[in-house]
Amino acid sequence: MKEFNNILVNKYQNVYNYKLEKYEKFRSSNLLKDSNGKLIQLKSFEDKMKDDLLFTVFKTDEQSRKYAEDEKVGIFLTLTLDSVYHDFFKKKKNKRTGKSYISNKYTYEEYKQFHINNNNLDLTDIEEYELELEEFFGENYPLDSVKIDRNKVIKSGYKVLQESFRRIYNKFNVDRDYVKLPYSRVIEPHHGDFTPHLHAIIFVDRDKLEALLIHIKKTIKIFQKSGNLGRQFDIEVLNDTKKTGGYITKYIRKSLESTFVKGWSQAHKIRLFQTSRDILPRYIFKILSGKIVITDEDLVDSSYINEHLKKICVISVNNTNGSRKIYGNRSSQRRLIIFKEVVQVESSDIDDSEYTKVVDYQFSLDNNVYLRKESYEFVKLTD
Repeated sequence: MKEFNNILVNKYQNVYNYKLEKYEKFRSSNLLKDSNGKLIQLKSFEDKMKDDLLFTVFKTDEQSRKYAEDEKVGIFLTLTLDSVYHDFFKKKKNKRTGKSYISNKYTYEEYKQFHINNNNLDLTDIEEYELELEEFFGENYPLDSVKIDRNKVIKSGYKVLQESFRRIYNKFNVDRDYVKLPYSRVIEPHHGDFTPHLHAIIFVDRDKLEALLIHIKKTIKIFQKSGNLGRQFDIEVLNDTKKTGGYITKYIRKSLESTFVKGWSQAHKIRLFQTSRDILPRYIFKILSGKIVITDEDLVDSSYINEHLKKICVISVNNTNGSRKIYGNRSSQRRLIIFKEVVQVESSDIDDSEYTKVVDYQFSLDNNVYLRKESYEFVKLTD
């Protein structure tokens, strides 16, 4: 399918380039000014991408280390979508005769009816792609009566993956008691038609392993019966928990280092990487990353973040209920105090049901505040 997939590769690359150009245009005309009047240049787009990669590698490495010490077991999980989410046509060759034929699990009418029911028709923005398909398949191409909007199909498939995985980690009970499951998961596109699939690492106590395996298989079966999850899936028990980070990190690097994949995720509003809130939260890392010098060596080994945390005490204060959580070195006089709120939003995207809003933060040394959030202001440059 390489002949016509290049059109979408270019489309997703253009999405990424547009985001890059838009940010760099803003960056070139705006600076930050601190309370002392010093002008500070914003991070480059490339450095922001480095931050994304560093944070995700740090989280997976820390999970592997922490849960190996806790003697938990890792499960590597792969979920795919039913073939109805993929392009209907798959041109294959008969090994014996050498002749080409069209293959799919569903009949054309079943395929068409599924996408009618899921509102995936019309309003397509990839007419060039369909023209290329028609030219590729010639007279065997019967999509003259229906146009499938791949944008809608990919979005609905992503929602299925999220809902099924969310049911796995959010609905696990043993003896009617809810069991919290730490996890990391990554979404990536299928190399053929860019339909999403999911890879994840889930950590569980060894005495609850069998119960979790039953729960995962039962959940997959439920979503397979509804015609959503595919028949292909993988569940692998990883007894050496220290090595679990390597399993998921290779997919993370492949996704976050690819500008095409980033463009694909931006075009379809897909969150490539997601993790449970059991290690350092992202909002803390975003504040700290502005104070950490990143080198290429750090992209290989993220342990330097832990070295940084040994020198600072981070106190996260929930403004809603007054609760506090401490990270890093409790005895350090170098402190970062963050005041946050958890904001609930109404959205059809289950990723965005809530988010953490940093209301204010302050850095202090020996009880003397030397930097606050409001110490900065944007300064627009004039021509």
